[in-house]
Amino acid sequence: MMVVQEYITLEMAATIYDKSTRTIRRRLEANPRISTGRQGKALVMWMPALHAEMMKPVNKGGRPRGSARPRWN
Repeated sequence: MMVVQEYITLEMAATIYDKSTRTIRRRLEANPRISTGRQGKALVMWMPALHAEMMKPVNKGGRPRGSARPRWN
């Protein structure tokens, strides 16, 4: 069990949510409520707001996968 902290680093967030650091950075830019700061070289983020953002569903592009025309029979 990890100690829950108010602020976590980008790398920790990536590990927790099983996402790339790039994805998390994108979420940060999308949501101004997540406050960020620096601790030495590490980028730290405010955990509660980040968690709320990460729990939101990701809407993937609405294009059909596979062939353009689904064939049923």
